[in-house]
Amino acid sequence: FADRAAQAYASAAAVDALREALVRARRARGGEADRRVLALLDRYSLSLAVLGRFRDILDLLLPERERAERVEDRALTSAYFFRLGLTYSYLGEPGEAAVWAGRALAEAERGEDSMAAGRACYVLALAAYYTGASPDGVEHARRAIAHLERGRSRAELSWLGQSQWVLGLHLFLRGEFDAALDAEATVEATAARLGGEPRLRSFAAWTSGWILATRGEWDRAIEACRRAVADSPDPVNTALATGRLATAYLEKGEAAEALPLLERSVDQLAGFRFPQLQGLFTALLAEARLLTGDPTGARDAAERAVALTRDGRYPFG
Repeated sequence: FADRAAQAYASAAAVDALREALVRARRARGGEADRRVLALLDRYSLSLAVLGRFRDILDLLLPERERAERVEDRALTSAYFFRLGLTYSYLGEPGEAAVWAGRALAEAERGEDSMAAGRACYVLALAAYYTGASPDGVEHARRAIAHLERGRSRAELSWLGQSQWVLGLHLFLRGEFDAALDAEATVEATAARLGGEPRLRSFAAWTSGWILATRGEWDRAIEACRRAVADSPDPVNTALATGRLATAYLEKGEAAEALPLLERSVDQLAGFRFPQLQGLFTALLAEARLLTGDPTGARDAAERAVALTRDGRYPFG
């Protein structure tokens, strides 16, 4: 039931079903019970993540560390470490993210598991993005792609698309705009191989919009970001796509259009406790308020952005 719900982007229903499945699995004993619990934890974490419930993922995973380390299944152990790394990256702790992703990669390599290795390299690339270490990020993203492009399953193609996406982010931050847009075009192509997978399409569209807005192609940027909002299948990505649409309007000089979008995005990201991008969009909110004649509100937002980006250790804020 949870798998069907997740395929329909009904993540709240999937969470309810997985919670009940986990209760039942924990009643069992022995190695098979450990494997069942860890497999459910991986699925449960995925559904919680698309709802922005990142702290809940840590509360779910951290008490299970002993189980993960004693089970004789490298794929499940690697998946457990991977989920911890990915969650810490969202919560503004890239150092912790890199540590757990490194452990996930080591387990994957021992088990000769290309998909697990690719996912771990993706988290290393994401952690590098959040610290501004783009040379390392490009290397990790390309390693992820090399592992994942060998696969043909939906899961492998989905992670391939996300790895192509994070490569585009790093190329953009290095000033390689054309190469970054090409990388996002490969994300669109991977989404098409998955039957038009909406999350990947949305990721590629709002990232392309961000790049286009930065180099002054504002109308194309706005169009791309509007498409990203329309395609978004989950609340976390919707908050990011909305913030990037606001960025495009702000770059064009239309602060009045950007202001309500930024307020909405900041409120949503605060609810998810996603400090890096909450801080970035709060900084942009300060700019929009200043440009629309609200210097007091601008100062308040700027002070809040400083605190958020310091706590989230996100240099681009």
